Amino acid sequence: MKRKKGILLLVVGLLILIPSIVLAAQPTVELSGVLNAKPGDTVAYDIKINSSGDTRASKYEANLEYDQNILELKSITAKSWTKESGSSDLNFSYQDGISGSSTIATITFKVKDNVPKQTTNIALKDIKITTLDEEDSSSIVTISENASHKVSLSVKSTDNTLKDLKVDGKTIEDFKKDNYEYELSVSSDTDEVEIKATPTNANATFEEGFGNRDVKLDYGENEVLIKVKAESGEIQVYKLLITREDDRNTNNDLKEIIINSGRIKLELSKNKVNYTIKTYKLKELEIDAVPVDEKAKVEIEIPDEIIVGDNVVTITVTSETGEEKVYTLTFENSDKELDTKLKNLYIKGYNIDFDKNTMVYQIVYNKKYKNGLDFSIVTADDEELVGYTIFYNGEEVTDDTNISLKPGDKYEIRVYPLGLEEGDSSETTTYTIEIVKDKRVSFFLILEILIALVLFVLIIVQVVKRNKKRKNNANQENNNNVVSNEKLQEEVNKTKVIDTDELNKINELDKE
Repeated sequence: MKRKKGILLLVVGLLILIPSIVLAAQPTVELSGVLNAKPGDTVAYDIKINSSGDTRASKYEANLEYDQNILELKSITAKSWTKESGSSDLNFSYQDGISGSSTIATITFKVKDNVPKQTTNIALKDIKITTLDEEDSSSIVTISENASHKVSLSVKSTDNTLKDLKVDGKTIEDFKKDNYEYELSVSSDTDEVEIKATPTNANATFEEGFGNRDVKLDYGENEVLIKVKAESGEIQVYKLLITREDDRNTNNDLKEIIINSGRIKLELSKNKVNYTIKTYKLKELEIDAVPVDEKAKVEIEIPDEIIVGDNVVTITVTSETGEEKVYTLTFENSDKELDTKLKNLYIKGYNIDFDKNTMVYQIVYNKKYKNGLDFSIVTADDEELVGYTIFYNGEEVTDDTNISLKPGDKYEIRVYPLGLEEGDSSETTTYTIEIVKDKRVSFFLILEILIALVLFVLIIVQVVKRNKKRKNNANQENNNNVVSNEKLQEEVNKTKVIDTDELNKINELDKE
């Protein structure tokens, strides 16, 4: 019983192994080639036969299947095989047959232009191989279709155009997807723009750093690139030339340099940048520089320690456009003794008989100078080392000081060494001018009063004379009226009275 079971198992095993042996001897076919392409590309595919054992392949037949709307067949080239005509698309033979692996042909296609994105297949159908054994006996093998007989080709889009391009939310004027360069201008105060681009093809992308973004703008022309990458890998560059207008001020001049709160005076000249200033016992420097253009930047470098001799200060003024101008101030600091008295002092309209050792003067108020006195001052020592300040009623006089001069007001002229520290009055000389009321009797005023009195008396005399004359005229007129009345009465008395009878007689005589 056990022996019968063993035989049965052996038979079954042989039945299982026989197909495997047959299949192992059967040749195989493989189609391989390009898997990705783009419109316009040329793609090639190799057909390979694998013969195993002592089997040799002597003839190959198959039909080629592909989408002619996508691919254009360019050539079929046999390799070591003879191409023959036949009913099949592919028909190759080899006289002695070939064993092992061999590429029998290369099929070349061109992907047609303007093909939209899609996947297409190239396949081998109805494959038949004629084989030869060791004894040159031939047999025809039909090979069933499988995955190795088909290649899927992915056609990728080459569209790397834009359908819209916006700057700060507004589409560029006259934008066209096949126009790759544009020029536009923005205002001077626009320091950044937003770039927003939209590819025509949804599968297109941007090169890193060259897509949608915010772009900082320099003054003048700025080149902004947008790089669109098609699904197939080709890159198209759009160029924006953005000109940022520049209305910045180029002025880098100084309007004023204020030294130690104005105690040290410096008159600026437009085209002059180097100044030498003499100072006396200068220990500290405080400098403020005011540019003509308030947007210009000012940097001041002052020595850490002020010495007797030269002390150099630099003032760098940078305009909005970045242009620099450097002012250099050299302070020649001296410690020699100085005379802080005045050599002379003049006041317009007054003779004060100035003496440098007389510190207080009084002048009589004159309404002609109610808006302030006009001084002319000459220092005794070098004016580059000695300065002065004029005060009115305790306030420093400037161009903006409003003066309404009156008796009781007071001017002070303080003369001091330039560079003297604030609050140090030990070497300051002060001259005082007091405004007093005029108490003198004016000759011209008396004369004016006398003239006024004379005129008044003359007017009274004239009025009296006029009234007397008017009265005399009135009396004369009354007398004339009395005389007229008397004459009238005499004439009346001389008149004869006519009675009625006489009047009638007179009338009758007239009628005759």
